[in-house]
Amino acid sequence: MSFWLWLRKRWDVMLFLVCFLLASTIVAFVSGFLTAESRGPLYYKISAVTGAAAEKYYIQLAQLMFSEKCDRYPFTWSATRETTPGVIICKENKVCPGATFYTDCASSSACLIDMQGNVLHRWHKDFFDVWPHPKHVKSYLPSTFDEMVYWRKARLFPNGDVLVIFEGAFTPYGGGLIKIDADSNLIWKAAINAHHDLDVDPKGNIFVLTHKYNDAVENIRIDDYLTIISPGGKVLREISLYESFRNSSYAALIPADFHGDYMHTNNVDFVTDAIAADYPFLCPGDILLSHNHLGAITVLDGADYTVKWALAGLARTIHDPDFIGRGRLVFFDNGWPVPENLAGSTILEWDCINQRPFWRFTPFDFVKGIDPSFRKTDSLLSLTCGSQQLLPNGSYLITESNGGTLYEVTREKQVVWKYVTGRLDGKSVGNVFWAERFPPGKLTFLKSRRPISRAQLNCQ
Repeated sequence: MSFWLWLRKRWDVMLFLVCFLLASTIVAFVSGFLTAESRGPLYYKISAVTGAAAEKYYIQLAQLMFSEKCDRYPFTWSATRETTPGVIICKENKVCPGATFYTDCASSSACLIDMQGNVLHRWHKDFFDVWPHPKHVKSYLPSTFDEMVYWRKARLFPNGDVLVIFEGAFTPYGGGLIKIDADSNLIWKAAINAHHDLDVDPKGNIFVLTHKYNDAVENIRIDDYLTIISPGGKVLREISLYESFRNSSYAALIPADFHGDYMHTNNVDFVTDAIAADYPFLCPGDILLSHNHLGAITVLDGADYTVKWALAGLARTIHDPDFIGRGRLVFFDNGWPVPENLAGSTILEWDCINQRPFWRFTPFDFVKGIDPSFRKTDSLLSLTCGSQQLLPNGSYLITESNGGTLYEVTREKQVVWKYVTGRLDGKSVGNVFWAERFPPGKLTFLKSRRPISRAQLNCQ
């Protein structure tokens, strides 16, 4: 009897050998994977898949994402208890009047509304209308992920022109920068991996965040850059933020083993003459940045673009820092754990001169400051994104991104205006990344236009 014939009859021995070989292969793979000195492409492919799944699960759990849209598009839709869109609270004798501009990321558009929620104007431009076959992004699937391409930040000019940053299901996720007119006609486009934020200097030059997928290094990573664009859309300069740290006294803020999206820069503000006059460590032309994964706010020197000042340790996740004068800095702190299991987001004013908090709006303040009829359903919580704008009357316009809601809060911490911005489907609301209030008469293009109904514009 041959050996193979004997083995076929002894099925128990054969099964043992198959299981042994399979188990040995798995153990060898896992051991090699975990103990490998270098993290190669395979590690990052597996890490990207598991990391994305974990992040999606975390967002779903933290924000109760139960609906189909939340499950499919967790970065553009969040769970909500809201049932009615539009203005919910408006105390007319206490609000700061004007027109509010916000990005409706669920439909790649932006809306401009009055204090009663009437839509004054709307802009819209799809990414794939601008770049039908984009070569500056990788791994995009337009037929599947079209609803995960959105307007992250938009800058509105008085004449109705708008600068727009696209983000989406790309590698890297920065999608591009465009400029459109008041009728949403394309003026120019820049095929760069623009993401998160931009600002414009007095000469009209645009300072925008960009990044690159760097697989030429041992630890594959996304490197952040500050890119300067001319008023006409031409790239003038590209500054490596890694080099900005490495060539400064703040190099230690970069982790020793940095890989992936290790910096995650999410804010850029140009320091004007007026701002610099209130801060002894600033000069006109400096650049204010924040880095979410470093938990740090920094300032780049406007002359050599190295890091000249840094503030770290105040929050784990930071968005939208702004110098607001008198030596103070304000930012959106996404998560602020407090006693009695009350968690939420905080707006913090920090005194940069005396190194201490000056004013803050906490989850406790929100509960006390909102109308009692809303206390059981409302909360101020945005685990991602979020922003605030200091208004001329001293109040703040707060963007609760994950809640798809805008609030106006007074210095006395009273909620005097609430607007539900996004589209509602019963369980979900479209995330809103950015909002800005313009004073009456500032937007000159409105003089020749009439308000349009919400139904016509389909903003909800």
